Amino acid sequence: MRRVRVIAGEAESAAPALACLLYFAGTVPYVKTMIRERNSRAYRRGSAAYHAVALAVAACLSPWLALPFAAYLARAAALPGRGLRVPVVGAIELACSAASSWPCPSPSDPRATPRGSAPTPAPQTPAGLDVASAAAKARAGGANFSPADV
Repeated sequence: MRRVRVIAGEAESAAPALACLLYFAGTVPYVKTMIRERNSRAYRRGSAAYHAVALAVAACLSPWLALPFAAYLARAAALPGRGLRVPVVGAIELACSAASSWPCPSPSDPRATPRGSAPTPAPQTPAGLDVASAAAKARAGGANFSPADV
């Protein structure tokens, strides 16, 4: 069995990628219920169920992501069967796509920490020095400093 090692920045970059995947995978059943499969109750139920699961996963990724995904769920549950024209469906999708790319604070962002909690500490190098002090040591002419120390 192969082990997967997660490096510090990879976990944070995986959350936005997963959020995009959740959103864009949900557009397929939603648009089908609006245009091609507009009379199919099975597609409507499947689209709403997918968006409910996507909302739960997005909320686990970040509480901020729950807001747009709740709107996507409401859209998937309420709009099919309303007889909207194709350009209107496209305009709604364009707005939702723009909302999905809106930046949300990452867990390491100090603005995302609840009031009264400690901020995330500065990243540490293997030697225990933070990157800024290691760079200052290099500029000061540290004798045995190498880029591998950072």
